[in-house]
This record gives sequence, structure tokens and C-alpha cells, in this order.
Amino acid sequence: MEWRPDLRVLARCLDCLAKRDALMLRSHLARAAGAKYDIVRRYVAYLQAKGLLVVEGDEPRIRITAAGRQWRDRLLAWLTELFGAL
Repeated sequence: MEWRPDLRVLARCLDCLAKRDALMLRSHLARAAGAKYDIVRRYVAYLQAKGLLVVEGDEPRIRITAAGRQWRDRLLAWLTELFGAL
């Protein structure tokens, strides 16, 4: 079965990175997003492949891109419309 990302987890990851507005370690992102480290690794790889995140440095740190910010805004608006306040 093909892996499909949970949109709420995607939104939480993008939101945490956008609010921090700085480079973030995967472990810090996992804690901030309330997800397990192994799950966050998969989401980071997915978002990086889509061009929404950039992973930099020897000790990989994650930064959201301008496209990632746009997707975050659209995704949060859509999820809020569907489910109410998140």
C-alpha cells in the first residue's frame, strides 16, 4: 500500500517551521509538531521532495521555503474551513 501523508501532520510541521522562522533540527520539529521522530523524518523527506522545505548543514537543520509558507497558509485555511479551529 502506498504511503499517504496525513494533512494535519503536514500542516503542523509547516506551521511549526513558519512560526519559528529559523533553522530547526528534526528532533525539535518532532517535539513541536507533537509527532514521533521517525514519522517526522518521513514527512520532512516528503516536503523536501515537494520543494516546501530545505535541509541544510552537516547536522541537518530544516528551513521552510517561500512555497512552503504559501502551502501552509492554504492548507491551514482549508483545514480550518473543514474542521473548525485546529
